[in-house]
Amino acid sequence: MNKPSGRVSSCTKADAKDRLRRAESFLCVTDLTLAASDVACRHKLGRRPRSQDHKQAVDLVRQVIPHGDALANDLDRLLDLKDNAHYGVLVVADGEAKKAVDQARRMVDHAKKVLLS
Repeated sequence: MNKPSGRVSSCTKADAKDRLRRAESFLCVTDLTLAASDVACRHKLGRRPRSQDHKQAVDLVRQVIPHGDALANDLDRLLDLKDNAHYGVLVVADGEAKKAVDQARRMVDHAKKVLLS
């Protein structure tokens, strides 16, 4: 058997199941994030981001008044985290994952406020 090159670590089936739970939680965070920014843009701007370019989505969300800056800042951070986790640049620690969920919840709260404004 050939020795793998690069850094590798041993894993168990329990590790794989934990990784799946994390992946599912990121899907939920991503859904919340996109829904919240979509709601705010549709309601206040009459349009929504559809580009693959996350920067365009963040810039469009920032135009929402009120709460656009807060929504855009959280969206930007969450998209960075999602990209880094998705492409394997980093392993997201529990604290970072909790922070991401908190940011997504905050985005949903801001979207509700936008609908009421």
